[in-house]
Amino acid sequence: IALAIALVEHANAQQSPTPLSAQQRSALFDAADSNKNARLEKAEWLLTIPTAVKVNADLIWGRLDPSARGFVTRETFVTANGRLPS
Repeated sequence: IALAIALVEHANAQQSPTPLSAQQRSALFDAADSNKNARLEKAEWLLTIPTAVKVNADLIWGRLDPSARGFVTRETFVTANGRLPS
């Protein structure tokens, strides 16, 4: 739920774009990694994103996981801001 709220707030803030900080993205990773295996699987991520974001879910996930492994690490997720659409 925290991830969904943060993503909605971030989407609403696009009028004056401010990327999420590394600390914020790390907290989002922790909230979404429901099985606490230090990997964020697409299924976990999909459960936490707002409906409005789900329209572009495949595009966003493809940028998070370009090698199509089915998961991303914390490091990848935290440093992904430049690869995500605004």
